[in-house]
Amino acid sequence: MRTLKKVVSAEVGHISELPDEDQVLLQYAALARKNAQAPYSNYFVGVAVRNEEGHFFWGCNVERASYTQTTHAEQNAIDTMVCRKGPSKVTAVGLVAAPANVSVSLCDEPSAENQIKSIEQVPVPCGHCLQIIWENCFNDPDVQLIAAVNGEVVVTTIGDALPMRFGPKELGVDY
Repeated sequence: MRTLKKVVSAEVGHISELPDEDQVLLQYAALARKNAQAPYSNYFVGVAVRNEEGHFFWGCNVERASYTQTTHAEQNAIDTMVCRKGPSKVTAVGLVAAPANVSVSLCDEPSAENQIKSIEQVPVPCGHCLQIIWENCFNDPDVQLIAAVNGEVVVTTIGDALPMRFGPKELGVDY
């Protein structure tokens, strides 16, 4: 047997270090988070996506009593993009998530105890949502995932967050 390995990485910094278009992406995600309907988990998620034309689309989580019918924020944002533009390549995803009673400020400086110190602390979408994002990356593993947490922003890629992918390409679909 051979062992195959992949190094996973993420950059951590302050929102001011991001390009303007990525700062706007997180601002839309933060606004979407405010509209979340999460009476069961009380965990509010907002997501914004940018397509290759530079347009922004956003969504929030919408929970239902039968959890299987809950709409995840990533799915909501991407489905909105497809509804408005048809199949479209996602070039970046912005994520802002926290318990409902936590106010999220994108500009705060992180406290030393809240700084991200390990890759396991990096906030990424759930597996279900990573698959949905991958479907609209059009086989580009370098699509950025940008999350805001505790005054920091974390930037990684769909390829790092979902290293062993299955998607349209494996089914013979080529966008």
